Amino acid sequence: MKKILLIDNRSQYFIGNRYHLAKALTAKSLDVHVTTLSANEEDIDIIEKIGITYHRLPSGKTTLGALKNVWHIHRLVQQIKPNIIHAFTLRAGVITSLATNSGSKQPLIISITGLGYTFTSHQKKATLLRTFVKLILRRFMVSRVNVWVFQNTDDMDFFAAEIGVSRQTSIFIPGSGVDTNQFSYEPEPLNTATVVFIGRLLRDKGVGEYIEAAQHINQKAHRAMFILVGDIDPDNPSSFSARDINGWVNAGIIKHIGYQKNIAQIIHKANIICLPSYREGLPKILLEAGATGRAVVATDVPGCREVVENGVNGLLVPRGDSASLSQAILKLLEKPELRLKMGKAGRKRVESQFSVGSIVEQFMLVYQERTRLIK
Repeated sequence: MKKILLIDNRSQYFIGNRYHLAKALTAKSLDVHVTTLSANEEDIDIIEKIGITYHRLPSGKTTLGALKNVWHIHRLVQQIKPNIIHAFTLRAGVITSLATNSGSKQPLIISITGLGYTFTSHQKKATLLRTFVKLILRRFMVSRVNVWVFQNTDDMDFFAAEIGVSRQTSIFIPGSGVDTNQFSYEPEPLNTATVVFIGRLLRDKGVGEYIEAAQHINQKAHRAMFILVGDIDPDNPSSFSARDINGWVNAGIIKHIGYQKNIAQIIHKANIICLPSYREGLPKILLEAGATGRAVVATDVPGCREVVENGVNGLLVPRGDSASLSQAILKLLEKPELRLKMGKAGRKRVESQFSVGSIVEQFMLVYQERTRLIK
């Protein structure tokens, strides 16, 4: 039986974004192995229940921890001898490339799911880290990686120009897809004005601009409810603090309900989904919003513009511009018929381009044509 090793950043990400792909691989009678750089036991139980072997790694949040993960993944590859290795996220890709750079013959696929803090922040720490990561990418990854999978063409162009990744080894697959049955179309609630942000509470996700827009709109006596869904990320330098969140809540600017698992239910109760991010791979929350029939407001940046056609299924605004964000949200709050029209267009767009079945099929073709894992 042929083996595949899937490596992701967090078990939470694997459940949310790779679950359907992993199930499809097991259905092909492949021996599927999974490891993640961080995990919780509840996620591991879900993964193992679909017939997948999960391998635990020690925590690797520090630099020393990351180096330990390089060693443990190196040992894991030697132990299970997979036919191919597929790593998701830039961080997991770097660690896997270093772990398998010497003596490993297995084809290596890296999915770039976004560039994150290192490439979006202008902080001095990020600038220094960016220089180091580029060096690692050029020195160890370009020659080691057999296939690069990009979620948007901007990232593909960036890696070609800045890192030297060949176009012949690059493939575009738009995200991880969305289950249109789980995220079913449902008319928005009546007599409400709820604007929801769902994601990690990072500066790079545009949370600061979202807060400023909420303040501006409600200062104009427009009775709208702004809800933050998600948690802070202390390991990310771009994260807001618990003190920041509590301050906004106590000032009556937003309501914060933390990390939630039933995202479909939350979106169904919303009127508008907002993602003013600085850069994305291909944001799944915008796909989920479209599938459920919600109009969205997002930034005109890589990743978001792949999902949102301005004026059709949502509105795009400039990055870092809270005034434009306020205007776009107000426009949709004041025009329920426009929200309805955009929501229907969003559902149609997701069904035709971003269904999870279509995305899984595209990955299967990669495994078949580039690695001969599947006949």
